[in-house]
Amino acid sequence: MSKSKSKSGKQVGPRPWTEHEEIMLYSMREDGIPYRIISSELFDRSVSACEKKYRNTIWVNKPFYDTSKHTIKDGLKK
Repeated sequence: MSKSKSKSGKQVGPRPWTEHEEIMLYSMREDGIPYRIISSELFDRSVSACEKKYRNTIWVNKPFYDTSKHTIKDGLKK
């Protein structure tokens, strides 16, 4: 993602993800919703930003991570 310049002329990076955005991204991906749909729900986030955030986030460290859901899924895979 390219950086834009603020009014003062300094480079400005992408804004940090809010917990609400992270929860939406995580829960929507868990439900199998495509990134392009998620991106349209998170108005200021591109498809590539959503993909990158989902790939690079360690979800098990997040307070909203659902361990019971993953335990059930892991059991079904075996």
